Amino acid sequence: HLVDLRTRTDRQGDQVLERALAELLDDGTVQRHIRKRQRLYQARRAHLCGALQDRLGHALHIDPPAGGLALWCPVLEGIDVAAWVQRARGAGVYVMAGTPFGFQGAPIPAIRVGFARGTEAEIDRAVEVLAHTLG
Repeated sequence: HLVDLRTRTDRQGDQVLERALAELLDDGTVQRHIRKRQRLYQARRAHLCGALQDRLGHALHIDPPAGGLALWCPVLEGIDVAAWVQRARGAGVYVMAGTPFGFQGAPIPAIRVGFARGTEAEIDRAVEVLAHTLG
């Protein structure tokens, strides 16, 4: 209710917030933060790609993306992706099967592995779990 009321009564936005954001943009704070996060995510992506290649290169195709915060890894024929994802989830590692991202339920034999939140140690543990639960 309050959001609706504010929307109807204040169409100008929040000038204090807008000014603060403008100052952060003007003094380079936002740009520095973005560069710092990009370096961190690039390092995590490289670490994940290396760990996946070392432990699961026989089962996955690893092709590092130019951007984003997740890897799409096609699996070799014969791997039951849905069952693998469920086993990994049961062991505490959450990856996604590709199929829910397909059009009209078309199967996508791939997994989606996020890396934005994990430290290198957490990435290593997750890859070990994935290797162990492959089947």
